[in-house]
Amino acid sequence: MTTFALVTILLVLIALALAGYTAALLLGLRLVKSTDRSLKKSIAAVLLMQLVAIATSIVGATPQTFGLTPSTTVQVLLFVTTVAASAAIIRLCFPTLSLLRVLAAWIPVLFTGVLLLALSFFVVRPFLVEAYSIPTNSMAPTLVGLGWTGICPDCGSPIYGTSYAGPLGDWIREPHGICDKFHVSNKTADTTERTQGDHILAVKWLKPRRWDLVVYRQPDNPETLYVKRLVGLPGETVTIEDGAININGKRAPLPENLRGVQYATVIDGKAVNWGTVDQPAELKDDEYFVLGDNTYRALDSRLWQSGADGHSAYALPGENLVGVVTHIYWPPSRWRAFGR
Repeated sequence: MTTFALVTILLVLIALALAGYTAALLLGLRLVKSTDRSLKKSIAAVLLMQLVAIATSIVGATPQTFGLTPSTTVQVLLFVTTVAASAAIIRLCFPTLSLLRVLAAWIPVLFTGVLLLALSFFVVRPFLVEAYSIPTNSMAPTLVGLGWTGICPDCGSPIYGTSYAGPLGDWIREPHGICDKFHVSNKTADTTERTQGDHILAVKWLKPRRWDLVVYRQPDNPETLYVKRLVGLPGETVTIEDGAININGKRAPLPENLRGVQYATVIDGKAVNWGTVDQPAELKDDEYFVLGDNTYRALDSRLWQSGADGHSAYALPGENLVGVVTHIYWPPSRWRAFGR
């Protein structure tokens, strides 16, 4: 159902953008007093310009896929390339126009792009859906961040771990990994390759349910966004015992996709702060408890030192929830819908 809704929103936005750009180009042609204001040529020009825009966007986003920030020089070059290509396309479709008239005809198209960008920032992202990238492996194997993948030495399933840039520019790989069957291993995987990090969609209108993946603002640092699995709901008492989740003293059955996960109450020889039998997480109204799937490498409700004003350290206030993760959309090999 959510997939259908997102596809519908995407198609509506694409149609709105194409119609807006075409109308803007026709307006520009009228303003420069072009005698050729063909609708078919205008549509063809807009489609070609959008293909160029998509190509430059992919080039600009590639460094971010690997955790890098594109330089200002690269961003300026991409913008100049887009402007030059747009002018060339308009000139190709309307060869009687001079270069100055081409640029003048393109200005309304530019303003339309600004308006559509404002629509994205002020309507789509706050109220409908937003895209995020996963930088870490605290939610592996469900969501994979920048790091490495190989073969689990215990069961042969794909295994995922974290990598980071060393002081000499080398790529350092942590031995800890977790596989698709939730086997945790510190052994060296037989073969490894770099992982890009999943790109996800978070829907803003869905009401969160137990076991959902949620994007949220960190209680003690609201400027920082994280993704974890929602386990405890308002008014519940959450404890972890023998690797299982207990809700109000009763074991909570895991969904099928989490079969095999064992939530830890001791990490590196030290007991976690919250969610144990001795330190249960007692949630007030509008408070939640979140856990990472990679239980030995997740900074989640079990380990938080301080919370939001008026809330316990382990509690995620409802107002900090941003959206429910519904899809991995990139890379294509990792595409997945989470059944909402």
